[in-house]
Amino acid sequence: MQRPKLTSLLTFALLAGALMACNLSQGSLGRSPMFEGSAMTDAGAAFRQKIGGPFKALSVEIVPNSVMLRAQDPRKPGNVDEYRYWATSHSISGPNPVELSSLDNNLDQTLFDFESVNWGATESLARAAIERIQIDGGRVEKMTIERGLAIGSLVTKSGSLTWTIEVNNSREHASAYADAQGKITRLDVSHTARAAKFDLLTPEALREAVSQIDSEFGGHALIMDIGLRDKALYFKARNPTTKEISQYFYDINGVHNDVILDIGATDQDVRKIQGGHKLEEILFELDSIGIEQAPELGRKAMQRLGLENARISSIKVRREEMAQTKKLMTFWEVNCQAGRKWATVFYDLNGKELGTETS
Repeated sequence: MQRPKLTSLLTFALLAGALMACNLSQGSLGRSPMFEGSAMTDAGAAFRQKIGGPFKALSVEIVPNSVMLRAQDPRKPGNVDEYRYWATSHSISGPNPVELSSLDNNLDQTLFDFESVNWGATESLARAAIERIQIDGGRVEKMTIERGLAIGSLVTKSGSLTWTIEVNNSREHASAYADAQGKITRLDVSHTARAAKFDLLTPEALREAVSQIDSEFGGHALIMDIGLRDKALYFKARNPTTKEISQYFYDINGVHNDVILDIGATDQDVRKIQGGHKLEEILFELDSIGIEQAPELGRKAMQRLGLENARISSIKVRREEMAQTKKLMTFWEVNCQAGRKWATVFYDLNGKELGTETS
């Protein structure tokens, strides 16, 4: 009579054990051991032992359970081999030969010393990226460390050494970028719901833009002109290091040098804008124009023009020589479009109308 009870107990114990094992397995898969504790430091020690001492790397790719390393063969410097370290078994597979691309062929410029990276910052950097990017349920999917592209007579991977951290959820993805020591330098949240909702043409967003731009330029950005749209602000400014005028833009990701539009900020273009004035005379401080009034000026311009189904195409701030007096003046230019009709309203810095143009 006791056997059925004993059998039931054994069956229950086996089922409970199976469920526990399943739960543990799911918990393990939910973790990211390579982004925790000293896992990446341990992987680095294992790579050094496998290769036989210090080495130079072409790239390092870290995913939750493993690390893929592409490293120079110290015995045959022209060769690069691939290795993979597994977090669960602490084992390494490889070496496997790597076929180099045209971007990688100049190894003297594309390789970096593996020890130059602060691998101990992996966990804190993963946490910081998640906190800064702010997407619901976001988790680090991958980290990549390699040199960025450099554009010269040829395009090569000989730029600065950059740490890229990819953070995803089921609907969004974003990236954080850091230097070799693990300090985040910029974000790319362009593919998030927050970016889709981002509207620069609000007083709050514009005040934040001024704060970030001023901070980037040492406290007070000296600028030549500004162009505003709903998602971005474009401006020419004096580089605080080189003192040259360059083209920049600000969006939800912060301040960036605009390499493509920088063609519009050449010395010839600057001289054209200057006329007979010194450069210092045509530059103005960003925080001196009250940029937060842009949305209100846009509304005033639309009412003033009375165009049906019109929209604001752009809002600009410029400093130019007035034809009548030859004096420099900083003013607003609000451009509106309705179908094929274009119209512009000009305002001074206090919001007083200076005139209109139509086409």
